[in-house]
Order: sequence, then C-alpha cells, then structure tokens
Amino acid sequence: MSGVTLTNATKRYGSIQVIHGVNLEIEPSEFCVFVGPSGCGKSTLLRMIAGLEDTSGGTIHIGARDVTNVDAAARGIAMVFQSYALYPHMSVEENMGFGLRMNGVAKAEVKAKVDAVAKILKLEDYMTRKPKALSGGQRQRVAIGRALVRGPEVFLFDEPLSNLDAELRVDMRVEIARLHQEIGATMIYVTHDQVEAMTLADKIVVLRDGVIEQVGAPMVLYNDPDSKFVGGFIGSPSMNFIDGYKKGGKVIAPGLDGGLDGGLDGQKITPPASAGAKFTIGLRPEHITLDTKGAGLKVDIVEKLGGTTFVYAVNRDKNRLIIEYNGQDAVKSGDEVGIKFDHANLYFFDPESERRLR
Repeated sequence: MSGVTLTNATKRYGSIQVIHGVNLEIEPSEFCVFVGPSGCGKSTLLRMIAGLEDTSGGTIHIGARDVTNVDAAARGIAMVFQSYALYPHMSVEENMGFGLRMNGVAKAEVKAKVDAVAKILKLEDYMTRKPKALSGGQRQRVAIGRALVRGPEVFLFDEPLSNLDAELRVDMRVEIARLHQEIGATMIYVTHDQVEAMTLADKIVVLRDGVIEQVGAPMVLYNDPDSKFVGGFIGSPSMNFIDGYKKGGKVIAPGLDGGLDGGLDGQKITPPASAGAKFTIGLRPEHITLDTKGAGLKVDIVEKLGGTTFVYAVNRDKNRLIIEYNGQDAVKSGDEVGIKFDHANLYFFDPESERRLR
C-alpha cells in the first residue's frame, strides 16, 4: 500500500479560497480520518486527493508519484460514497465485478477476486440478490466490495455511513475497522461524526474553515488539544468552557463555583504563565464529580443512558456545566447540587486566539 502526501495544497473557486495550504503526510496502511463541522473542507480535500477536484496550488503524492494533475482513473484509488450508487438491475456479484469487467479483466479472474472479497465482507449468501433485496448495511458492504476488488493503493470513504440508522452505523463501523485490520490498506475517511473518528482512526485530522487545526492519534487529541475548537469538537458530550480572569491575586471563575461568592479561591488554580488577565477554562464532563449535598448549581436537564447519566446544570449567572455521573438516580430536574473537580484536569485557552495556554 502507498501513503499520501499533501504539500501546501490549496483549493480556490474563483476568488474564494476554501483549502488553505494544507500540509499532511498519511503513512502507508494508516487509517486517517478527516473530521470537522459542515463546510470545513474535509470532503473537498478528499475529492482533491481522488482527482475529482482540481488542485489550485501545491502538490499531492500517492506513494512516490506526483498525482496533482493526474486523472482520477489513473491515481490508483477507489472511493466509497455516502450514496451506495449500485446498479439496480445487477446482482451483488455483477455490481462488485463491474469495474473489472469494464477494464477487460478475464472472466475467471473477475470471479476469483469477487469471491475472495465477498468472503471478507461476508456477502457469500447474497451474491445473486439485487440491491432492492438488501438492507442498507448490506448495500454499503457491496459498495465497499466493489472498491475492494480493484486492489487500489488507497481507499477513500466520503461519509459512507450517513444514510444508515444508528444500529447499522455501529455495525458497519465495526466492519470497516475489521476490514482495515485484515487487509492493511491505506484508508482516508471523511466524517462529521467525532465518535466515528475516535473509534476508527489511527490518525485524526481536525479541519476548520479549510485549515488543519490539529493532527494526531485519537487519544492525543482528546487528552492534549491544541485549541478550544479541538477540545470542544473531540469528545461527546463536549468539553465545558468557563470564562476566567484574575482579580486581586485570585482566579475568578463563576461557572466553576456556582457563582456563590463571586469567585473561586485563586490559591487552588494557577493559570499558565502565558495567560493574560482573561482566559477560558476547559473541563471535561467526566472530570467533574457531582456533589448531591452541595449547592450553587441548579439541575436543568438529566439524560439517563443506562450506566451513565449526563447532568446539565446552571448557576445563577446562567453558566451551564455538563457533568457525567456513573449511575442512574443521583438527581432530578430542579435539584440544587454542587461540584468537585481535580484542578490538574483543567485546560486553559486564550479567549481571543482560542489557542491552548501551556
């Protein structure tokens, strides 16, 4: 398998630039996920790698080849889209082998490759069925199989699970992870779902407005975000953000103390030396301990997910905190509670640039 290297890659539509000088190296056999909100440029970047969008500036290499100006068909890639795009009049076997047949591959070789891929994807029992007789997950497996039989250097996935219901999304996520383990292919996967990114990726690329915010392994991005944006985007539910500032030798952070006495004891929190008079404090929901006998926060909404409960609480200044609780019957809407937390779990961000203060 081949890796992919982007060097100062840019994309413009007339005077509007949507991809801004992206530099990225994806190793051979790596599972790389592009993630970010709608409009961040992740699908555009994937289509540039595929050759479906022209590259306005910079270069794209697949392996040692410069493919910046190479036609999509000659790049050695296969792409799986959100839409299955299966031929309704063809069987599963015919759909999977269509591309090989169009390229003049011998009939026996086509059958051998299709049968081998069908075994990997557990499609052997469905080979004579038409797409209308398949479930959504089975259709997506056929679409993946059609790409797999071509033996590409790189697989590209553009939000392939978006059309599936919640249960099928989980099943297919497991199938794709298992497929990557079995064949060791280089895969680039686009999604807006950070849960998919966290569970599938060797490497996550977080994009925002056509710029890479941070690149790293899932747990590196989760535990060590470089910006408020990454801290808030990676993790579900999102990281809590509280305004903080220095006053009279103390740190004032009303969102963390319920606003009871106007501020938090500054002797307990020491912002980084790079912090100015104002900063943003980040704290993940699982790093907050719910104090059912405390005060200062009023429970607004309680989400019970079984073994885990998320408590949404607000203080008198309407600052909201999300608290993760392992259990079911801690509190109910309207209760007054307090919180406890380890100050070592606090993150600090510049309020203007949103960059991490270290």
